[in-house]
Amino acid sequence: MSTSRPEPKRVARERLAEERQKQQAAEQARERRLRLLVIGVVVLLVVGIAGLVFWQQNKPVEASAIPAGADPKTGAIRVGTGSVGVQFWEDFQCPACAAFEERVGETVDELVADDSITAEYYLLTFLDANLGNDSSLRAANAAGCSSDAGKFPEYHAKVYANQPAEEGAGFTDEQLLQWGKDVGIEGDAYSEFETCVQDVTYREWTQAVGQEQAGANITSTPTVFVNGEELPREDYTAEGLKKAVENAS
Repeated sequence: MSTSRPEPKRVARERLAEERQKQQAAEQARERRLRLLVIGVVVLLVVGIAGLVFWQQNKPVEASAIPAGADPKTGAIRVGTGSVGVQFWEDFQCPACAAFEERVGETVDELVADDSITAEYYLLTFLDANLGNDSSLRAANAAGCSSDAGKFPEYHAKVYANQPAEEGAGFTDEQLLQWGKDVGIEGDAYSEFETCVQDVTYREWTQAVGQEQAGANITSTPTVFVNGEELPREDYTAEGLKKAVENAS
């Protein structure tokens, strides 16, 4: 009967080393798989975030109807075709907005006329909640209706020129309709304007512009941007706006 002899120490050491190599190789393979998994997750997250940002920046305005001339992505009413974009965030019941319009309105018209700027008007309605009425909504809607008739700049100026001296007094539908006649909306265009004003056709559009306000973190009116850069308050003058446009050209 044969008896087994103890395995030589050298052989045992070699076998142990071989086992360790196998374990190390397996561990390295697991680590590689884990790294690839992590990289894949990170890539998916980056792509997903980038896609979400792109969608947020390019999504259409969530409204059943928007005025002629309104940007389908932001809801801003665009006037002019100049290379410099000037964004005006305002509320028709805002006294500071009326004062700003009085100071720079003609200058804006001139800059639009000579193709220096594209004016983008974000008509907000947040003062309705503060003042307990719906005049900002109805005035913004009427301005949208005037844009359909090709009279937005004139109507925009007319509303501000007739802003009540007492904040919160608001506008009547009769006034909003009369101002349409005053700026030259007539015939079939006036009939459509009248229906649009009375039905508040662009209610959802004004709400969508309000959502843009929240996304842009606009906390006061007027607020002005020139090519995406906020204009300092001390430059809310005709000369300040001209200089900012020249610098951005």
